[in-house]
Amino acid sequence: MPLEHSTDIMVRYAETDQMGMVHHVSYAVYFEEARTKNLAAAGLPYHLMEERGVLLPVVELTLQYLKPAKFGEYVTVKSVISPPQGARLRVEYRILRGDDLLVTGSTIHAFMGKNGRPIRPPGDIIAVLS
Repeated sequence: MPLEHSTDIMVRYAETDQMGMVHHVSYAVYFEEARTKNLAAAGLPYHLMEERGVLLPVVELTLQYLKPAKFGEYVTVKSVISPPQGARLRVEYRILRGDDLLVTGSTIHAFMGKNGRPIRPPGDIIAVLS
């Protein structure tokens, strides 16, 4: 069963471009914020996984921009973490302003050990994510 979580973010001035809209790189930061909070809410905070030698680098990132967010607005990032497929983990995102869909996207992560090589996710992590 996928893990779902919502994270509210206020758009900061530093995250906008000259046009007053959220700069495209900021959406990746919003995705990361939502993903780490989702995992923490499920009992898998990044720092504890990393202490165990389980790393989750992003190996793929997609974004679809539908409408801009602007400085001072509040947006909600909805993240859905799917059960692992082998050594990969997929997370899907929707960024909304109220009911208005602004951005969709996804990230794919590889389970990796501290030596930089792919690993199988530990059983207890699979249990939480499945």
